Formats: sequence, structure tokens, C-alpha cells
Amino acid sequence: MTCIEKYLIKECQLNRYDLSRTIPAGIKRLVRQRDGFGCLICGSAFYQYDHIENEYKDAKEHDPEKIVLLCGGCHDQKTRGFLSTATIMEKISAPACLSKGFSWGIFDLGSSAPEIVFGTLTAKNVESLISIDGVSIFSVGPPSVPGGPFNINAIFRNPEDDDNLRIVNNEFQVLGANWDAEISGARIKLRSGHGVFSLVLRIEPPHRLVVERLDMKYDDISITCRENEKFLIEGRGSKYHGGTFEFDGYEVAIDIKGSGVTFGVGHGRSIVRDATFEIGGDFQIGGPGKTGTTFLKQSRNEKCACGSGKRYKHCHGKLA
Repeated sequence: MTCIEKYLIKECQLNRYDLSRTIPAGIKRLVRQRDGFGCLICGSAFYQYDHIENEYKDAKEHDPEKIVLLCGGCHDQKTRGFLSTATIMEKISAPACLSKGFSWGIFDLGSSAPEIVFGTLTAKNVESLISIDGVSIFSVGPPSVPGGPFNINAIFRNPEDDDNLRIVNNEFQVLGANWDAEISGARIKLRSGHGVFSLVLRIEPPHRLVVERLDMKYDDISITCRENEKFLIEGRGSKYHGGTFEFDGYEVAIDIKGSGVTFGVGHGRSIVRDATFEIGGDFQIGGPGKTGTTFLKQSRNEKCACGSGKRYKHCHGKLA
């Protein structure tokens, strides 16, 4: 790299006081927590970090007291002179998100049924991804009007059983009571502590939503999920380590009632690519009205689906 190239890079990354354009992660988090994880003015979850009083080019330090969250629209109003610094400073003591209780955004969903991915479970044309004692905590409804988008409604909680994100007819609401929340690229990330994620959602508009990571407790049921890893459901003296499922057309993908779990309730079709292991409680694949389930047998040389790390033939596939 030439001296001129190094100089140009430095000029792009530093202001006249040699202050880096990159705001330290800890300061960003303080600003997010203070402003309620959304635009100070309107509450939008799609925000930018904006220096007030002194613009970045004139700032000598990244002072969290002089950095605010503004959405693109409100930031543009400020830049054009339609929104004053005095008004922004007043809102610091009463951010829109904390007044409402949440920051918000809208999912881009199309007019065809979205695909929901939860660990190693994929669901499409399924009315409810998870139901606990008759209450759907993640549902996908038909369009409200012809040609409109499908409607997602959901409740996500943290490991302490506190609501941390709601989805109401495709509007996601990041609750201000979270320890930390941010939108990074196409991901919504919620943390319950330093480096501790309670939820990571990835949006692939307009037809796919992926639960990359989930650690939640709903009443006395704990649910753990990692993308491409089997989900775990524990509680009421039972433990279910999920297999790999593809559900199409069912009313409910995972139905938890009492100490029992049913995978696939109502009419539909499913593919089970490996076994589901269960300790305690009642377990079944396919409830009343099931249309059909295809079980794909595990190869004897594949790693066993139980997670032991052994080949299937040396574990649960061992010949007697």
C-alpha cells in the first residue's frame, strides 16, 4: 500500500481531531439503552448514531451524552433544518421508545406463505409454529385483504420469562426493558447480558424468517434453539431434543400440552430426517387428522442423531 493510499484511508476514517469514525461498542450500547433501542423522535428500530451539538467532523470524542439514535427520516429532517438540536436534546429525557414501551419496525412479507426456520425445523403453510397449552406463541395467518401479506404474530421471552420482543401483524416491537437490542444488517439481536443472546432473528424478505438463536422461558417451559442444531424443549419433568423436521400444511408444528409434546397437529405432510429423542413425558409425531409423515432412515455411517458424536451403527443403530 502506497503512502498516498494510507493517507486517504486515514482521512476517510478520522476527523480533523484524529477521532475515528467508529464509535466504541460500549458507548453504542449506552446510547441504545438510554434511547430505548430506537429513534429518539419517532421510535423506529431502524436507526443511525448521530452526533449532536458538534457534528462528527468537529467532535473531539465520542461522548454518549452527545450521541443519539435517529432514524433516516428524522436524521434527514435534522440535516435539512426541519428538526432542531434543541428539540432533540429535550427528547433525550423522554425518548419515544421508552414512552411507548418499545421500538418498532415492519417485516416485508409477500402474498405467499412464508417459510419459518426454527433450529432444524422448517415450517410452511403452518398456522402455529409453537403452541403451549392452547396458546400460540408464534402464528402465521392469511392475508387480511386479497393480495396482502401474510400476518405473523409472536411472543418471544428471555430466560427469565420476561417478554423481550413481540410481533403484531408483521410489526415487530423491541421492548424497552431489554438489556440490549440492536439491528445489524438483516438481523434483530437481543442480549440479556454481555455476549449473552436471548434471541437472534434473521429476515430474508419477502418469504423467509429464520430463528438463528433463541433462549427463552415461557411459564415453566424452556426452549433453546440454534440454527442448524436440534432445538431443546424442557419442563414439567420432560426433555425433548428435536430432530430434523419439514412441516407443510399443519395447524400446529410443535404442540405442548401438559407434559406431552406433539409434532405436527392437523392435516398436513411432514418429513422427519432423523429421530427425535425424548426423556420423560408423552411424545408423538402427528396428532389427530395427520395426512402423512415420511421418515428418512439414517445412514449407518452418519453421526448418530442423538448427538453422541458416534456413528449411527456404533450408537442407536447398533445391531443386537
